[in-house]
Amino acid sequence: MKFDLEAAQPNIHVREQVGVHTHPPDENEIARSEFTQRLREEVSTNPGLPPKRVFEAQVATEHRRIRRQARPSADPVITCFTAQGQYVPENTDLNCNCSASDLGHPKGRLRVYRGNNEQISGSYGEIRVAFSEANVSRDDDGTVFRCVVEWATTDSPRETSFTLHVAYAAEIKQFTANKQHQNLTINENSSITLTCTALGRPTPGMIISKDGNSLQQVPKGDHVTEIQTSNLTYRRSQATCDLTGDYVCEVDNDLGRQSSNHLTVLVNFPDVRSFTFRVNDSDTNITGNIKLSATCFTTDTDYDVTCSVIVSDVASKEAEGLYTFSAANAFGQEHFQFKVIVNGVDTF
Repeated sequence: MKFDLEAAQPNIHVREQVGVHTHPPDENEIARSEFTQRLREEVSTNPGLPPKRVFEAQVATEHRRIRRQARPSADPVITCFTAQGQYVPENTDLNCNCSASDLGHPKGRLRVYRGNNEQISGSYGEIRVAFSEANVSRDDDGTVFRCVVEWATTDSPRETSFTLHVAYAAEIKQFTANKQHQNLTINENSSITLTCTALGRPTPGMIISKDGNSLQQVPKGDHVTEIQTSNLTYRRSQATCDLTGDYVCEVDNDLGRQSSNHLTVLVNFPDVRSFTFRVNDSDTNITGNIKLSATCFTTDTDYDVTCSVIVSDVASKEAEGLYTFSAANAFGQEHFQFKVIVNGVDTF
């Protein structure tokens, strides 16, 4: 600490320098004022002593007092009152106290900084100051508040900090099928990738389901993270017919939940390309007036193929026999048999 020694030279009256201050007096100003006051009192109560002797005695006393000064024994504490424990919900207020059990000797003072900017300053000897942040938003997340004990005789103040974590409800950013935001039609054995991207703090739980049945999920986060987006992916490299259906993504955290729009996926497989007829398990040519025809169709719900075979204009016994009907596509073929009896009962 430095003192203005010229303020009390021998044979010169002690004077105070008066000025206009726009801020609380700092520790040097307070120390000079206190020293000047004590010196004035000693000079007035000891008129028989030379002023120089009184001045030197006061300087020695001041040096002894400085040596007896003590730094604060503990760091200050920040206590915040929030509705959700360790984080502050978006669009609510943050209310905190900066306090210290020991301000040192002589008494220091508390200051609160938001980042590098001073937000509030207490008086010397005041052990608690309150500070607040109104209507916090997610953009405020990560803001650091520092509670500092500034002590009169040191350049190394004690301090502690608090990092603001802003929480907000889970919400779906996008839900896609093969990077499309709309219903998807693919061929059998093609790949399919469903991706759900969500926002939310704390980290939301996420579920991708099909027709009400869960396919892929991640649990809800139990703490605040700095990650703002979460992703959940369900992938099949070879799509089968049973993947046809309605898909939805659901997200949930402590502050809210949301469901995506439904995405309908339709898995096609190759149409029936060819029909083959055989009679009596041979390639016998069908002659005469016998006519054979077939019609096949597929249902979208269960992918069953239904074929209707018509044998018409049967005019002779030559139409009798065991018929085999085969239907084929790119993945294989299926067949069924039926017997034709002329002037009798048809058996299938």
